[in-house]
Amino acid sequence: DRDVTGVQTCALPIFPTGEFTTMQLSPSLDPDKSIYVFGITKKPEMLKVMRTLLGEQITSERAEGDTTFLKISLSGKQGAKGVAQWNFYHLAVTPNFIYGAPKLESVKEALAGRETMSAAVLTPLQAARAEYPAKINGLYYFDFSKVDWAGAKAHWIEEAQKAAAKPNATAAQKAAAVKTPHLLADANPQVFQRHLHEMAGASWKDEKGVHFDQWLQ
Repeated sequence: DRDVTGVQTCALPIFPTGEFTTMQLSPSLDPDKSIYVFGITKKPEMLKVMRTLLGEQITSERAEGDTTFLKISLSGKQGAKGVAQWNFYHLAVTPNFIYGAPKLESVKEALAGRETMSAAVLTPLQAARAEYPAKINGLYYFDFSKVDWAGAKAHWIEEAQKAAAKPNATAAQKAAAVKTPHLLADANPQVFQRHLHEMAGASWKDEKGVHFDQWLQ
């Protein structure tokens, strides 16, 4: 079974459906496992819009069944001479959704586990949803019990050290690489596991204005 740590859903007045969700699939909170999902209604038209907006930033496009995979360059454009393209984002466009993540493996993992993910998040989302008005703009839920706090601690230290090791690292990043491992070294992951259970929130609008509500257990 798949453990989905966190999920956030929102509705925005944008093309095509205005609905999107984010899900964290990694118990150690790996940002590469953070998946963004956008609802769509007309895949061919959506692909045309994406090709127009992204242009040469689309470095590859291929189809597998009813899914189209796009590789997006975030550091330069296709065909630009002298530009090293090492920073990419990956999208999978299905008839009903667009899945996006920094790693292609994460996108494929989300696609492969669509049914189990739906089952995993449906019950907690329904429970959180019942606490709010009938009409809402967004809903947020995060299950802390599924977090691997020891793994998250190790990952945060590793990421801080990687940031400082980059040739273009700023002084602030280098300073953080020194402070972060020091601050986390003595942190006991079991403390977070013992005291943090779940977090939920929602936003909505009525005649009194826009409301944001969030609670932490």
